[in-house]
Amino acid sequence: MASSDRGKRLSVETRKFILARKSDGLSVQRIKSELKKCLLIDVSRQTIYNIVSHGSLVRRRSTNGGNATKIRPVHMRFLNIWLSKNNELTSKDIVDKLRSTFGVGISHGYARIIRRKLGWMKSTGKYCQLISNKNKAARKAWCCDAWHRRDTFEDVIFCDESSIEMNSNGRLFFHRERSAGFSKTTTKRSKPKHSYKVNVWAGISYRGRTPICIFTGIMDSVIFQQILQDNLLPFVQREFIDGFRLYQDNDSKHNSRSTQEWMRQVGILDTVMKTPASSPDLNPIENVWASLKLHLQTKVKPKRKEDLVRGIQEFWKSLTPESCRKYIEHIHKVIPHVILNNDNGNCSQASSPNGDNDSDKVKSENNTTECSLIKQRSRRKPRVLFSQAQVYELERRFKNQRYLSAPEREQLANMLKLTSTQVKIWFQNRRYKCKRQRQDKSLELSAMQPPRRVAVPVLVRDGKPCMSQNVTPSYSAPYNVNPFAYSTQSYNSMGNHMSPVAQMNQIQQNSYMANSQINHAIRTW
Repeated sequence: MASSDRGKRLSVETRKFILARKSDGLSVQRIKSELKKCLLIDVSRQTIYNIVSHGSLVRRRSTNGGNATKIRPVHMRFLNIWLSKNNELTSKDIVDKLRSTFGVGISHGYARIIRRKLGWMKSTGKYCQLISNKNKAARKAWCCDAWHRRDTFEDVIFCDESSIEMNSNGRLFFHRERSAGFSKTTTKRSKPKHSYKVNVWAGISYRGRTPICIFTGIMDSVIFQQILQDNLLPFVQREFIDGFRLYQDNDSKHNSRSTQEWMRQVGILDTVMKTPASSPDLNPIENVWASLKLHLQTKVKPKRKEDLVRGIQEFWKSLTPESCRKYIEHIHKVIPHVILNNDNGNCSQASSPNGDNDSDKVKSENNTTECSLIKQRSRRKPRVLFSQAQVYELERRFKNQRYLSAPEREQLANMLKLTSTQVKIWFQNRRYKCKRQRQDKSLELSAMQPPRRVAVPVLVRDGKPCMSQNVTPSYSAPYNVNPFAYSTQSYNSMGNHMSPVAQMNQIQQNSYMANSQINHAIRTW
């Protein structure tokens, strides 16, 4: 059986064999058959044709030095300028521009290498809603007002409507690469051009969800008023007896004269909040609609109208007050981002028309300080809370071993159901705490006053009086001990600062020592 040498370099002997057969007048197909028959080597006809065309036993080296010698610093600078002007240039566009501008031809792969060396990385484009400057200012003012009032939105009902299409295809598909000798790939999912859709209206609050209304057709002001009459008002009378606020977007049906007159009649016009335009991220119910569509697409997979309606009702019944509270609390994360991403996070209000510049400056400084606090809070990571059992085990391990290796840290993290990074940071903080405790203790010891040293004169030593000037010590000199611990100068200087009572005691003591020297009395201490 012939061995396949495809993908490998042919030896010199094989190349000689091919050139010899070509000199004999054999065709490429005959040379391939001879190689397979004589040398048991199976090569492609293109390989044989390349060897015959080159007419040499070794591969030809490129005479132009490759692509590296073609690209010079000036080309790199121009390429950087082109990418700065248009960051969507592909490798094909780069090759074409280099060829048309400088007459330099490179491969697409080398163009990608150059682009990577210049620091240009590939990423998928992410898009967001385009907001006008007027709406940006309104969004910023609304968020700053909510931030200054520390609004918790506990009495707010967030309402909105949405359209739900029937879609039974998921987002991810898996297939086996090879099964029983056959290659299986994902089949194309059929999708109708215009799917069946229904419209829904609902609301959420801290106290739960409102009834959901599923309808078809176009909703106008009259239908909207009927939906509020049947779904919102009963929920308000049941859950919000103490008052509420209504959050809805600036749709024409919500702000029409007919709707405002109806709201005035039922007494809920004053509860409607003024909301900024182009702000779906400030309405938490938009996240509920996204979760509903994902649930229908991945779990329910409706095929009929009844399945679609039943799936919507089942999802809405599964919403609890706790889940609604989680959706609403997301707005507290959005507000700081809206403030910081708009005008560098400056929440200062416009100056008043009355010319009160001093108060405006104070407000501006306060708002700037609050915005800096917003930045700190947004950047601050949530603190990890350890249980008592985890802290006890960590303290016990730290007492025995202050430094852990990577395997020991991983083992301890698995035992305590923590991450290795959490264990590492805990040990670092604990070691720093011990270091601070040692430093504080040393500072306390250094701050303590040293023991007071009082000069006490020695009257008699070894049975002999010591106050005479001609008295010599009876011990040997090598000990270098002065019988008078303090010099006369220091002793007198100390006496100069004594109180009158201390001076009287000193005078009496001197007279007593003088009398003892005269009488040659012996007193042992």
